Amino acid sequence: MGSGSLAAMAIMETYYKENMTQEEAQALVIMAIEGGVYHDLGSGSNVDVCLIKRGKVEYKRNFKSDNFKKYAKPDGYTYRADRCQVLEEYRHKVTVVDGEQPMQM
Repeated sequence: MGSGSLAAMAIMETYYKENMTQEEAQALVIMAIEGGVYHDLGSGSNVDVCLIKRGKVEYKRNFKSDNFKKYAKPDGYTYRADRCQVLEEYRHKVTVVDGEQPMQM
């Protein structure tokens, strides 16, 4: 999801195959995320990986980070509130209901 998702989806649709090994699947996901990172100006500059297995979740933060943004402001950017006109505002109430899991893991 996000601004780099079109490039990532194109790579997933091109290279996905049935019965991939964990290593093949991980390499494909990394390549797809890199596609989003490299071909979208709004995307980040690193790849995080999360391996989900039955009863186990493994997070690999900053797994790959080779597309550094050279000219980023370290403290980020701030903009004056009066520079952007709010055209419309709406709010939705969200209700969270406990229930069954959507699929068996």
